[in-house]
Amino acid sequence: MGTLTFRENEIAKLVAKGKSNKGIAIELNIKETSVRSSLKIIYSKLFISDDKRINKRVTLALGWRNK
Repeated sequence: MGTLTFRENEIAKLVAKGKSNKGIAIELNIKETSVRSSLKIIYSKLFISDDKRINKRVTLALGWRNK
């Protein structure tokens, strides 16, 4: 499993709190496209499946909610 950067950890924690991409972008003062790009990297590093039947945000949130 890849190690997440500080920013990726911040984004993952905000996803776990139920924030939208737009909400994360506003809170971290970054562009929404940066949030989307970071999420793709996070999913890859954490081996979260590309299977369209799996909700990646839910998978990430469930794994991060207690961190």
